[in-house]
Amino acid sequence: MAKKIQITINSYDELENPENYKLFVRLNEVITSKLVCEHKTCLNLRFIKLMIIFMIVITNLACKPIQNSINQQSNEIVKPKYIQKALLNAKQIEKRIWMNEGLGDLNNLIVWNKGEDFASLGIGHFIWYPAGKPKVYTETFPKLITFLQSENINIPIWLQAELGAPWQSRAEFQFATNSYKMKELHYLLANTFQLQIQFIIQRLEHSLAKIVQNLPTQARKNYISSQFNRVAIENNGVYALTDYINFKGEGINPNERYKGYGWGLLQVLDNMKNTSNTMVEFASAANFVLERRIKNSPPAKNEHRWRNGWKNRINTYITFPN
Repeated sequence: MAKKIQITINSYDELENPENYKLFVRLNEVITSKLVCEHKTCLNLRFIKLMIIFMIVITNLACKPIQNSINQQSNEIVKPKYIQKALLNAKQIEKRIWMNEGLGDLNNLIVWNKGEDFASLGIGHFIWYPAGKPKVYTETFPKLITFLQSENINIPIWLQAELGAPWQSRAEFQFATNSYKMKELHYLLANTFQLQIQFIIQRLEHSLAKIVQNLPTQARKNYISSQFNRVAIENNGVYALTDYINFKGEGINPNERYKGYGWGLLQVLDNMKNTSNTMVEFASAANFVLERRIKNSPPAKNEHRWRNGWKNRINTYITFPN
């Protein structure tokens, strides 16, 4: 007379999940209810038992990457909507900023403007001072190089070792125009436009927190945050904020003052008045603080030469296509 064989579960590390355990027991019951204990049949039972374990283990392994992916996504910090919009429109913003800074001409990718103490490099004309020179304005080019390195871009060895721009003056810069270093630098900047705009957007992402951190009262923090957010939700707002933060900075550097007045994003937001047309208001406030800068600037700097170009740039905050 044939005997029914009951397959028992001993200790299987693979079956830690209670649901898998129940599944195994049920399959075990189904199989053993239909098979009899002949010598060959017992061997078949052992084989089937091993196959069930194997299938459950494989299923668990297949599910783990999915669960890990879900866990990873849940741990990611969601970026503000205005930054998401900036990243979505990065190419368009990149073209406009490059037009503002260098007229879209690769010959303007590496420049040293007359009357200035620093080189202006890349699509954002990032400032780079010679080593040992006073840094009146916020220096951004070394931070760009650090960012490019974090994105696994090969940086020329000489550029990694430089503590400052290798040219001590505009004349020295112009003399080195056709040098090997200059050509390497130009090649690097000409082939990283996409990452350079990412760097500028990253600066915008951190700007509001840096600005409000420097304000003395909660009322001031709330007001500046409110004006920032008003601009950020406008069609042209993300472009305007991204461009201005690169153009004139956050406005919190104490060195960036003439007669006690700054000209950065903080000062622009501080001069907004809650009118019905946010972008016209933002542009008017920007023109006001820049005109004040020109008025308060040392005559030797001859800053009135920039007036028309600055006004044209600010006007794009209103007319820039959506």
